[in-house]
Amino acid sequence: MDLPGRCASSALDPSRSRGGHGMAVAASEVHKMNGDSGKVASTRRYPRGAGDDVEEFDCLAERLLPVLREYLGANNELQTAVVDLKDPAELCKLLDADIRGHGVGLDELQRLFQLALKYSVRTGHPLFLDKLYTGTDPVGQFAELLTSILNTNVHAYHVSPVFSVVEIRTIHTVASLIGYSTGGLSRDRDDYGGDGVFCPGGSYCNMMAMLCARDRAFPHMQTDGVRPDDRPISFTSEHGHYSVRNASLMLGLGTHSVAKVRCDKSGRIDVDSLRRQCGEARRAGRRVFFISCTAGTTVCGAYDPIDQLAEVAREYGAWLHVDGAWGGSVIVSHKHKHLIKGIDKSDSFAWCPHKALGVPLTCSMLIVKERGRLERATGHHSNTGAAAYLLHSPPSQAAASNATAVSNGVDTPADTPSDASQDDCLAISYVQGSKTLQCGRHGDALKLWLMWKWQGTDGLASRIDLAFSNAAHLTAEIRRRQPTFQPVLDAFESLNVCFWYVPVFLRELMPPKGSAGLDSRVDTETRALLGAATRHLRHALHENGRMLVDFASLSDWGYPPFFRVVISSPKVTPAALDMVLSEIERLGEAITSPGHLTAPTHAVRMDG
Repeated sequence: MDLPGRCASSALDPSRSRGGHGMAVAASEVHKMNGDSGKVASTRRYPRGAGDDVEEFDCLAERLLPVLREYLGANNELQTAVVDLKDPAELCKLLDADIRGHGVGLDELQRLFQLALKYSVRTGHPLFLDKLYTGTDPVGQFAELLTSILNTNVHAYHVSPVFSVVEIRTIHTVASLIGYSTGGLSRDRDDYGGDGVFCPGGSYCNMMAMLCARDRAFPHMQTDGVRPDDRPISFTSEHGHYSVRNASLMLGLGTHSVAKVRCDKSGRIDVDSLRRQCGEARRAGRRVFFISCTAGTTVCGAYDPIDQLAEVAREYGAWLHVDGAWGGSVIVSHKHKHLIKGIDKSDSFAWCPHKALGVPLTCSMLIVKERGRLERATGHHSNTGAAAYLLHSPPSQAAASNATAVSNGVDTPADTPSDASQDDCLAISYVQGSKTLQCGRHGDALKLWLMWKWQGTDGLASRIDLAFSNAAHLTAEIRRRQPTFQPVLDAFESLNVCFWYVPVFLRELMPPKGSAGLDSRVDTETRALLGAATRHLRHALHENGRMLVDFASLSDWGYPPFFRVVISSPKVTPAALDMVLSEIERLGEAITSPGHLTAPTHAVRMDG
C-alpha cells in the first residue's frame, strides 16, 4: 500500500541516493519495500545517505505514533486486559521471531510494533500491581527518546557534557535531601558534600556500595586479593535484597561472608540481634566491614531503623549502606521522610526512581558520603592507568590541574593527574566514568532530571503521598473484609500490602477478626492450604488477564504464599483496589474444598 503524507516520498525509497552512495532500484522493488508484501528487496540501500535518517524518522513517526497513542489511551481503561499471556512457543510463532537475511516492509514493521504492544504486559495499566515499578511518565518517555537520539556514552565529559552536568547536579540534589551535603548547591562551585553515580539497577548500586566498604576496610584487596587473616563479614536482614549476597559473591568475598539478621514482626531488622551477631563475629576474629539496611523491603515494605543501626556501625567501624531502591523515594516527601530518619549518618544510599516515581527503566543511583571514595574503590583515583586514554577532565578542571602541576615543577599532562590525592579526585568530579566499573554508560540521569524539572519536588512528593494514601485504603479494606481476607502485618509502612484470601472452609481455623498474620493456632496443614489457595487464585488472575498481582512467602516466619499488591502508579484509585479484592473474592468463591486447589506449585522468584 502507498504511504500517506511524507511516507509516500523518498523516505524509504532507496533509488533516491544522496552523495552518490546508493544504487538505483526499480519501482517494483520500491513497492515491495513499502507495500503489503512485507518483504524488502535485497537491494535496499544501507548505510543511508545524509538526510535519509530524517525522512525515515518522519515516516516512521507518522506510521507509529498513532499506534502508540492508541495503546497509551487503552491503558487507562479498566476493561482493557493487563496481559494476553502466551506461552513462548506460541509467541515465537505469532511474532515470526526468526531473523532472516532480507528485511521487512513498513506494513510489516508496523504490525510487529502492534504485536509487541499487544502481547506485552501493560505496566501502565491501573491494575498492574505486580512489581515494584509501573508505567512511565510522559516526560520520561520523551527524555528516553532524546537520550537514544543523542546516543552518547556518559563516561568522559567531552562526549557527554549535558549528561555529565545533569547527572552531577541531580546527585548534588539527592545528597542534600539525605543530609550528606555540607556545602551549598552553588551553580558555580563544587563544594557540596557527597558524591555519586548512576548505575544499571539497584543490585549494581548495592555491589558498588560493598566495593567501597571493602576498599576502605581492606585497601590491599585491590592488588593482593583476600588474605587468610582478613576474614571479612557483612550483615543484612533476613528480608534484605538478595543482591547483597550476590555482591559478596562477585567481589570474591564468598557468600558465607554475608550473615543474615532476624527481623521483628514488622519486617524491620532486629537491632539487638545485629549487635549480638557483630560481637560474636568480632570475638571469632572476623572483621565487620559492611552493614546493609533497607528502606522499603521488597516483600513487606519495611523500613529498618537507620538511626539505631548507625550506632552499631560506628561501634564496629563498619560501612553503613541504605538500600533505598524501593522505599527511598520518600526523600522527596515531607510527610513520609521520617521513615528514613538517621540516613544522614549512613555512608551510602542506593535509590531507584524507576520504581515508585515512574521514571523509565532503568534509573538507579548510588550516593556516597565521602567524596573520592568511588574513584578509589574502582581504581580510577589516579587517572594514569588503562583508562587514561578515555577519562579526560573538562577543560576548566584540566587547566586547573595542569596549572597546579606546573607550579609544583611537575611535567604532567593536564588531563591525567599523577597521584591519588584527594585534590585529584575532586578535579575529575565531572568524569562520571571514573566512579564506576562500567565503561559503557546509558544517560539515565536525564529522564529523572527532566521529570524533576517539570514537576518540581512538590510534584514528585504528591505522587508518593497519593500512593501511601492508596495503600492505607487497601489495608483498611482488607481489615473490613475479614475473615475473607487476612493481613500479613498489623500495619504496612510502605506501598506493599500483603494478605491471604481465606477460603470459606478455612475461616474458622484462622486467628480472630482484627488480628494480623498467623499464630500458633494455624497448623501446618492449614498454612499449606492457604498457600495453595494463593497460588491457585494468582494463576486464575493471570489466565483472565484483567489484573496482575504477584505473591510472596516468608518461610522464616512459617508464612505460606500470600498476595503482595504493590501500589505506586498515580492511576491507581481506591475503587480500582476494591475491584482487585472483589475479583479475588469472586474467584475464591469456587474454592469450597481442598480438592479445588489445582494451581501449579512452582515458586515465583520475588525480584521486585
